[in-house]
Amino acid sequence: ETGINYQWYLDGNPIAGEDNNTLVPTTSGVYTCEVDGRFSLPVSITVLDAPTASFSASPNPVDLGFDPTGTVNFTNASTFDDQVLWDFGNGFQSTALDPSFPFTSVGNYDVQLIAYNTNGCSDTTTQNIEVISSVGIAEAKDSDQFTLFPNPTVDIINISNEKGLEGYTA
Repeated sequence: ETGINYQWYLDGNPIAGEDNNTLVPTTSGVYTCEVDGRFSLPVSITVLDAPTASFSASPNPVDLGFDPTGTVNFTNASTFDDQVLWDFGNGFQSTALDPSFPFTSVGNYDVQLIAYNTNGCSDTTTQNIEVISSVGIAEAKDSDQFTLFPNPTVDIINISNEKGLEGYTA
């Protein structure tokens, strides 16, 4: 308000820059407000820790060509959480702390973790899990004929098939 001067205090010490009529406390302690030279009654405020959601996923990407189960292991790295809810991006959910989940279809899945605590606070984070299916030469159909040359080789190998496609890898 115009013409009114405010100064907030935490545990009797002025809080630098806090000279508005409202304050969002970030630290526990006893707060008072000076309004035009007159102090308010002290109020004791406890600031509770809010969770910070975080997790890792391994492997990512997951390759169904190497692991047909498509299992991804999730590790909860959240702080100040008491409960979690995982949403695997495909209609399945879990409340396990560190779940493993099988992705059996190729695609991208936005996996979401919601971390809750007993103070009623929550935080959410999301990571994309990529599911691929590579096919190596050993998995190729019998009708596909491959030639690798030169044999033996150092550094470069040429691959050709009966359709005349060629390439090499250094």
